[in-house]
Amino acid sequence: MSNATTLLTHGKATMVFRGGLGYGVVHLRSVNVSEGTYAQFAAALTVRYVEKGKRSTKGVCYTAPDFVILDGWVDVKLPSAWSAPRREGNATVRTAECRMTGDAGDIDAAIKASGATIVRDFRGHDAYGHKAA
Repeated sequence: MSNATTLLTHGKATMVFRGGLGYGVVHLRSVNVSEGTYAQFAAALTVRYVEKGKRSTKGVCYTAPDFVILDGWVDVKLPSAWSAPRREGNATVRTAECRMTGDAGDIDAAIKASGATIVRDFRGHDAYGHKAA
């Protein structure tokens, strides 16, 4: 990513993100979020970080960013994707709900319940770089 602009540099942080199987939480340190060109995206976001307890830097490029950076290492209790167990004949069954889009209200409620401070909310970031009118 050439000509990247740093949007955020933070020490200890928690990232709540939407992945392919719903929302997840990861504790990080040395977080750096930058914006720059990637393929046809003029404002793609690159997040570089070190996971809690690890030593090597990782990075991911978001072209459809859906994540929030929280201050400090926060225990965020996300809604479970699994239903309560139920008996069906001779078996106990649990079903999973895989949300590809997720319900932002559930995530916002989980963040609020944790008492966390939002450092930066990147949900809705326009990776194409279109300016709001």
